[in-house]
Amino acid sequence: MHACCCRDPYQNVLRFPWCRRAVPLPRAMCYDEVTMRNHRGTIYLPSRLYYWLAGGLTLVMLVALGWLVLLSLGRARWQIHYGAARAAYLQGDFVQAEKLLTVALHEAQWLGPHDLRYAASCNDLAMLSTEMGHYEQAESLFNTALAIRQRTLGEEHPDVAMLLNNLGMLKKAQGQYALAGKYYLHALDLVRNAGGADTAATATFLNNLAVLDRLQGRFAQAEQRYRQALAIDERVLAANHPGLATDLNNLATLYQLQGKFREAQPLLERAMLIKQQLLGDTHPSVAIGRANLAALYVHMGRYAQAEPLYQQVLSSDERSYGGHHPVIATDLMNLATLYDTMGKYAKADPLCERALSIQQDHFQGDHPLVAETLANTAALYMDEGKYDAAEPLGEQALKIAEEGGGADSPKTANILDMLTILYVARHRYGDAETLCRRALVSGERSFGKNNSRLAIPLINLANIYLAQGNTDQATSLYQRVSAMPVPASPGKWAAAISVGLNNLATLSVSSGNLAQAQTLYTRALALDKQIFGLDHPRVGIDLTNLGWLYVKQGRPDKALPVYLQALEIKKNALGSNSPSLAITQLNLATLYLTLGQYNSAEPLCKHALNVFKNTYGPDHEYVADCMETYATL
Repeated sequence: MHACCCRDPYQNVLRFPWCRRAVPLPRAMCYDEVTMRNHRGTIYLPSRLYYWLAGGLTLVMLVALGWLVLLSLGRARWQIHYGAARAAYLQGDFVQAEKLLTVALHEAQWLGPHDLRYAASCNDLAMLSTEMGHYEQAESLFNTALAIRQRTLGEEHPDVAMLLNNLGMLKKAQGQYALAGKYYLHALDLVRNAGGADTAATATFLNNLAVLDRLQGRFAQAEQRYRQALAIDERVLAANHPGLATDLNNLATLYQLQGKFREAQPLLERAMLIKQQLLGDTHPSVAIGRANLAALYVHMGRYAQAEPLYQQVLSSDERSYGGHHPVIATDLMNLATLYDTMGKYAKADPLCERALSIQQDHFQGDHPLVAETLANTAALYMDEGKYDAAEPLGEQALKIAEEGGGADSPKTANILDMLTILYVARHRYGDAETLCRRALVSGERSFGKNNSRLAIPLINLANIYLAQGNTDQATSLYQRVSAMPVPASPGKWAAAISVGLNNLATLSVSSGNLAQAQTLYTRALALDKQIFGLDHPRVGIDLTNLGWLYVKQGRPDKALPVYLQALEIKKNALGSNSPSLAITQLNLATLYLTLGQYNSAEPLCKHALNVFKNTYGPDHEYVADCMETYATL
């Protein structure tokens, strides 16, 4: 039997929808009524002239009065539609809110081109247009509102800073991160210069700058800004304020990316509680928090808990945004990536295709989100063995990532890793090595030669050598990975070290050094338990490998409980139709055959065979292994 050799191909990056600080829709400006007092004296005029002037003055007064009545009615109508739009927005009905704000904007035009209510209507409709993906309309409205506020309030007013922030959010949504950063920094400077170093607005701008840092891989700077924002809001906001929920979500999302899952969980749970209490269960902001909690469960291997959360998010967002919005594409990719991880490829495929269609309709072809969806779809096709379909998507994703983020960006590195594995699967070893060395040189330039971030390209290069029969060079690279220091906060990169340990152990088994293999497998198991916890599927893979080694050592009594433990972990996390579970079932069935327990072996082998056929087709090597074992039965 073959061990389940734990390789780390492309890390399917779940889209963690960033929880930007929600900038509240401005309240309607309230103006005091000014009482005009007319002081009249006695005027003696000839009677005809007197009546002529009196009549003219009466007409002017009637016209003025009529205009004031119309103006007053316009203000009232504006207030009604504007208030109704705010209510619809808070209920998550963005389509209705957009209609009402459009009417309010029309009403505000009657109040004059420089009226602050007209600026507020432009800003709010632009915010909603950004949410709905109508970016050209949003930019025009933001610029109109900005010009009005600068002319009316002055260029350093806090309301001007808020509009600059909103323009930054628009540019971030369009993938123009450098321009977004300039808007955010300008807004931050304005509020600080106005004496607002410890205000909710300052926290808003720090949060949004931190989001840009996170998206571009500057995690240390992002954490510093997130913590500054959280500290400010805990001083100036109430304990259940939605702004605190945003801060908690943002910091938790960053921790997830760094593999600090235990630190992230209480932050996300506290944020969810705040949002549900304030907004109800169906608001889009609650959906974002629910998606973040689901993503955390995925990283912790709690897939059964993640799946219903992602399904609830998709259903809720479809009610809020409609079925063809970029937010829906993100929801679809999250659910598809989960299904890919669980081996439910038939469910994942249509979700990926729908997500890609939505993004290509809404964004230009070089948008970063399009690159991520292309890469994740390519990774799914690779897992299914659909290499012809995966290759053009992966290469297109690489081109977009290089043009948008540069050759050394984290997204470019991820896609290089994925394409390397694809080329190896297609026996294009020269092309695979070229890409792998690019990723390696880029990583060494960014992090040095002994950083755990280099583990993935080193493992990929070792796999290239191994596929070509160069065992010595492969062993040397696995040893280099295994000797890397584990980061202080173990996460994705430490998990890659575990992969190196597993693969080196498998080579040790092949060379007959079973004692060394046991040491390496045990180290990998301990490291994965430290990173993921005791019930993660990665721990199940490690246990399967260790059980396989015990069989090789002729110790079936040690192998049996280890296999059973692996089986339980995988079944709980992945479900009964997972290919990873089927691998453990096949290994356990083989062990039962060795022990003469045929009745125990047969159902396991039969189930594994069905899973492999349904997942990979009838010609896969795992199907052949199952058929061989089944024939023995």
